[in-house]
Amino acid sequence: MDAGCYVGIDIRPEAINEAHREIANHKLAAKNPVVFVTDNFGIDLFSSPQFDYVLAFQVFYHLQDNLVGDCLRATAEYMRPGATLYANVNVVQEPGVWQEFPYVQRPLEFYESLCSGTRLEMNVLGQLAEFGYSNRLAGRTNHMLAFVKQ
Repeated sequence: MDAGCYVGIDIRPEAINEAHREIANHKLAAKNPVVFVTDNFGIDLFSSPQFDYVLAFQVFYHLQDNLVGDCLRATAEYMRPGATLYANVNVVQEPGVWQEFPYVQRPLEFYESLCSGTRLEMNVLGQLAEFGYSNRLAGRTNHMLAFVKQ
C-alpha cells in the first residue's frame, strides 16, 4: 500500500469518524489516507482524473435511482482512462430497509443504461459468494460489477 494513494468519502460524518478510528487502530496514518464527508460524491473535492481504482461497496443499493447515476457520472470524471470502479448491487434479494437506508433491488440493465455518456463500460463479475463472501453475512447473492473507463 503506497502512501498517499487512498481516499474515502461518505455522506455521514459518523462513518468518517469511524474511518479515522480504524486508521489509528490499524496504524495506517503513515499511509496518509484522506477521508471526507461529502454529499455530492466528491465533485467539490477533486480537480482532475486521479483514480485508478474506486470501490463502492454496499453503496449503490442504498441510493435512489437518480443518485446512482450522479455517482457514476461524478466518479467517471475523476477516473483515469483504464481505471475501474467496482460496485456490488442487489438484483436478487427483496427490497427493504437497512438502518435508515433503503435496500433497493434493480436489474443489471439499469446499471448498464447509466453508463451512456460516461465513457464507462460495465462488466458483470459474478455474485459475491463466488469471491468468498462470508456465509454469515447477507448479500452473498449481490453481484459485483466493474465499470471500466474507456
